[in-house]
Amino acid sequence: MPIIFAGNKIEAKTVTRPVTPYDIAPTLSGYLNVSTPSGATGDMLEEVVKH
Repeated sequence: MPIIFAGNKIEAKTVTRPVTPYDIAPTLSGYLNVSTPSGATGDMLEEVVKH
């Protein structure tokens, strides 16, 4: 299942390692520089957060 992040200053990247929808909340939290939700179980996708 593809996961797509799009928006201002988000560069196009292809991530070839396994990712899951659980990675969305930690990634958005990292991108917005806010605390990760307490129930989040995924991993932050560094490829998206590095901007």
